[in-house]
Amino acid sequence: MRQRETDLTPGSEKNGGWMRTTMLVRHRVDDFETWVRVYKGFASIQREGGVRAQMALRSTEDPRYIVVTHTFDSREDAEAYLSDQRLAKAMEEATVESSTVTIEFFDEVVPNDS
Repeated sequence: MRQRETDLTPGSEKNGGWMRTTMLVRHRVDDFETWVRVYKGFASIQREGGVRAQMALRSTEDPRYIVVTHTFDSREDAEAYLSDQRLAKAMEEATVESSTVTIEFFDEVVPNDS
């Protein structure tokens, strides 16, 4: 079976044998409707920045608490995306409370076969 450029199965040369990296971002927002509008409007920049998959979640206990996941081909791609000044500007416009932002990185260890 021939591997595609983006095939990140265990043992592939890309990522030193690791699969994709998911960035988990947690934060609170001042205005949820504004956040949704800005987030949806940022989709093309996410794709341009290497986001392969994304998910946005809202807490059922605190409607201003948001968790976002972005999946990249590598941690380096995720870190490059974070350094994009357009992201910082969008987060400010989206009413993200900067003091509440936490970011973690996770490497996929079991392939998603779905």
